[in-house]
Parts: sequence; C-alpha cells; structure tokens
Amino acid sequence: MTIKNNRPVVVGIFVLLGLAILVVTVFTLGGQKKTFVKSFTINAVFNDVGGLLKGSNIWFSGVKIGTVKKISFYNSSQVLVSMSIEQEAESHIHKDAMAKIGSDGLIGNKIIVIYGGDSTKPQVEKNDFLIVEKSTSTDDMLATLQVTNKNLLAITTDFKSISRKIDTGKGTLASLINDGTVAKKISSSVDNLQVTMANFNTASANSKRVLINLEAFSQKLNTPGNSINDIASDTVFYNSIKNTLS
Repeated sequence: MTIKNNRPVVVGIFVLLGLAILVVTVFTLGGQKKTFVKSFTINAVFNDVGGLLKGSNIWFSGVKIGTVKKISFYNSSQVLVSMSIEQEAESHIHKDAMAKIGSDGLIGNKIIVIYGGDSTKPQVEKNDFLIVEKSTSTDDMLATLQVTNKNLLAITTDFKSISRKIDTGKGTLASLINDGTVAKKISSSVDNLQVTMANFNTASANSKRVLINLEAFSQKLNTPGNSINDIASDTVFYNSIKNTLS
C-alpha cells in the first residue's frame, strides 16, 4: 500500500524535474548561451545602450563570441556593460579594440559589436575595459534631420520667391530673361566679340609673316658673299670709312 500511495509523488517529482530541465533548456537556447564553454569577462562603459538587454549577443568580425552578462549604472549617468566572452576569442581581441552598440538583422535586437585592434598590441585580459565608440543617438539624428528639413524648406521658399519675381517681371534677372532688347544686345555683343577675335587672329597671322620675313632677311645678312655681310665683316673698308669721316 505504501508503494502504491507514493507512486503519484514519485511521478510528480519526475514531472517537475522534466519541466525544470525543459525551462532551463528553453532559456539557454533563447539566450544562445554556450553553457559548457569556458569564458571570461570584459567591460565597456556606454553613455546610452539603446535598449540593450542582458543576454544580448556579442559579435566580433561577424562571429558570435559571447553574451551580455550584466548591465548596471556607472557613475552619474553612464551604463556599465559586463560581457561574457568565449575563452577561444581572447587571442583575437586586443586592448585597443573598440565596442559599439549595433542591431541584429531586420528584427533590430540590440547587440554589441567588437571591432578593430592592432595585432601587435597585447590581448585583452579578464575584467579589462574596452574603448567605446561614440554613437549617434536617435534623438541626435532626428534633430539633424529636422535642421536639414528646415534648410531645404528655406531654399525652396527662396526659389519660389525668385521664380515669382521672374514671372511678374520684377528684378534684374527678370529683365534679362523677359526683355527682348536685352537679349538682342547680348547677341550683338557676342557678334562684336566674334568679329574682334577674327581681327585679332588676322593681325596675329600678319605679325607671324613679318617675323618670318625678318628672320629670312637676317639669315641673308649673315650669309657670306652678301654685299651687306661683306661690308659688315670687312675691317679694312670700315677703317677707310672711319678715316674719311675723320
């Protein structure tokens, strides 16, 4: 009778154990934690974690290397994030590596991304603090977008004002566009400029011909047997003329 009476209790215990194992398994898989993998802790201090949660993934070069172990306040308004990192990833993370808050795929779950680091620098050690990249918050982006929109609106308003003045014939620009006489004057000025350029080209060609003739004349003067060359190079003749003039 005792065994029969205790059977429901034993069954209940086994059911509870099974449920406990199931719950632990679900939470473990849900957090994607590797229970039997050796790990160490490193830290990072952020100004804003943007909804990061305990158990969020840690990525390095596109590979999941750990999870967020603890999130707590630090100093007056900062947030300290403790990360549980797989031991095998320690050799790849260096002391000058940086950490930033990112998003995981289309769902947008917040993650921590570790990147960079000089391979010549020492490896991170347990309880080290990583350098944090200053990230732009959503509020900052919205504020910047709002300023940009205001600037675009102002530019559009100015263009509308200019266009309206042109349509109504107000202002110098409207006169230039709408007044036919101005267009004719501009066309006439262009024609005159073309004539001037043509005359300049003609004068340039004439100057070139004069220079060619001067060069040819100079060559003749320097050619032996030429009368002028003989007179210029004959010192006896030069002295006779000099004595005569004296």
